Amino acid sequence: MAVNNLTQLCDEQVKRKEKSLKMPCRGLSPEHLQGRFVGVYIGSSYAESERTRCYTDFKNGNGVLGGSRALFANRISYFLDLKGPSLSLDQACCSSALALEHACKALRSGEVEAAIVGGFNLCLHPQAMIHYGRVIKLSEDNATRSFDACADGCVSSDAISVLFLQKAKDALSYALP
Repeated sequence: MAVNNLTQLCDEQVKRKEKSLKMPCRGLSPEHLQGRFVGVYIGSSYAESERTRCYTDFKNGNGVLGGSRALFANRISYFLDLKGPSLSLDQACCSSALALEHACKALRSGEVEAAIVGGFNLCLHPQAMIHYGRVIKLSEDNATRSFDACADGCVSSDAISVLFLQKAKDALSYALP
């Protein structure tokens, strides 16, 4: 695979997350959120793009900014022109749960009027699965059997989950006319 193709592939984590935020949901649009106190809380632990972007896109400096998981939430806040806190949180496998906890606390305290909470896992390199297999038991047939007596290990897959949170009393204030 050419370096340029690998770089494009590894930047997909953030591009897919930004694309998922462009889709209107229940009358919401990104334009309606512009300039509002909406927090962005992204749970990210291991990001395959971080290492790859840093080592392959070094000619113009975009490798550090484009692949850094520390900046994932900031890129979304900038893209949507949001004025609330913007946090990328790392708590290993619980990163998304921690992001959700921080968003709920900010909503309860009034720090934000709404929150975007997200987490993701994109399996871009086979090397990551080799390393996971050395640390945890992976399913031999790639099948998930949660809570089943026949379960034989974990399965990793691609996923991007994004939630838009707000207080119930404010829910209709974000709807478009």
